[in-house]
Amino acid sequence: MRVEVRRLNLKGLKRFAEMHDEILQDFLPKKISRRGAPISESQIVDIIGITNDSLFTDSIPQATLYIDPSKEFSSKYEMGEYLSKKLRALPTNLQKDKGLWSWLALTYIRQLLVRRGDKYEIHSVYRYIFDYSNSKSWMRHILHFSYYTYSKLQDDSIAFLWQPPYQSGDFTNLAARPEILTNRNLARFFYHYFFDKEKKQYVSGFTSKGVGWNMRSFFGITLKELKMNFDTQECDLEQLFELIPNGYKKISVGR
Repeated sequence: MRVEVRRLNLKGLKRFAEMHDEILQDFLPKKISRRGAPISESQIVDIIGITNDSLFTDSIPQATLYIDPSKEFSSKYEMGEYLSKKLRALPTNLQKDKGLWSWLALTYIRQLLVRRGDKYEIHSVYRYIFDYSNSKSWMRHILHFSYYTYSKLQDDSIAFLWQPPYQSGDFTNLAARPEILTNRNLARFFYHYFFDKEKKQYVSGFTSKGVGWNMRSFFGITLKELKMNFDTQECDLEQLFELIPNGYKKISVGR
């Protein structure tokens, strides 16, 4: 199946915002969960319907691009790789276009909704509506994050994109900064020393919460100290490993 890529216009953006608010307002007063609001199959279908309605969408100027809306992705890496190839001819002025990336997110929204068994949950609007003017949220737009990271790091982006598209964890939130996502050397370092290739996830110590030798400490303290004294883009992996505190070495792969 192939459809032409479009963009949400102002009416489309407003319509989704209204639908999103309605779903959350029906749920949040019950205070059952802070994780998100359950969304029904009919509501998902209605949201996807926005992307196919000429009242809510416009064509893309300067380029004709196509995607498969039925395409399924097992990881953000697969999503980023696919979009990077399909949008290769995307004009520069649309790389940060709110309507385009929001249309793409709603097209694939079923894969971006958090799954709880056979149920779906919808979360904060910034996961679906892209807004580059908001420096705190644009890197948390899951679909654009996947595309942007893969475009910058190519195969090395697996270090940040190994999770399913709907999953947004602490690692993603902490790493979602341009200075990190454009550093190919750091991506290789994390993947080489802290990613368990057999289990296809980071070692448990590295992703744990609280005080300890984990990613929070690494991004918050260790990385800042390294960047103050060394060029993390130029150091080879062994050099970087020697520079980090012993606590990290103890939880690394192959310790």
